[in-house]
Amino acid sequence: MRTSVVGPSLFAFFVAHLALAVASAPDVQPSLRQYNLVPYPQKVTLQSGVVAVTSAPEITLIPGAGAKEELGRDQLQAFFDKMHIPRAQGVTPVHIVVGSLDDARDLSPWLRSGEINTLHGFNPQGYLLRIGRKEIAIMGRSGLGTLYGVQTLLQLLSQSGPQLRIPLLKIDDYPEVPNRYVDVTLAWYAHYPYIMNFGYGTQLWSEAQWRWFMDWCLNHKVNGIDL
Repeated sequence: MRTSVVGPSLFAFFVAHLALAVASAPDVQPSLRQYNLVPYPQKVTLQSGVVAVTSAPEITLIPGAGAKEELGRDQLQAFFDKMHIPRAQGVTPVHIVVGSLDDARDLSPWLRSGEINTLHGFNPQGYLLRIGRKEIAIMGRSGLGTLYGVQTLLQLLSQSGPQLRIPLLKIDDYPEVPNRYVDVTLAWYAHYPYIMNFGYGTQLWSEAQWRWFMDWCLNHKVNGIDL
């Protein structure tokens, strides 16, 4: 009789504590399968752990930053403003640093020497994205590369769920094709006008629709439009 009572009790105790441990685990590793990165980066090195943006992050431009880096910073700030992330008391915010080789010849405060050498070998549209627990670094070969690195981070954040938990990782990326165009007229022949009034229908687009399309092209690293 005692066995029949104690057995289920121990089992219930074990299940309850197991559930509590899983619920309180801070570093449940997400899979990159949940992220649809377009275009997919050249090299992604996934590390153990995650970082959660629970407080409004600090976004810093390295000295000498140009207009493209400023645009990237403004895009990130607009994203977090839209998410209405408060500045939490007693929480050290994630630091996001944005810059490029055009801004500073010495990137050693943010990148290792081998990473700097890797960045030197990229074309002007290349970048390195480093996501750590306390700092996220986006460094481009040029300002344009930095801007594309920002788009990758925005794609990760926008697909990470309401808790903004993204994996710790390293991304080395550059486009193999320098000019990546969208032909809106040919889209008409692919029947896209039935979906979003694309193709010849763009003649009737409003300013707001064109602004949306330009932002979409930048977010997916399309750098040319054939009208």
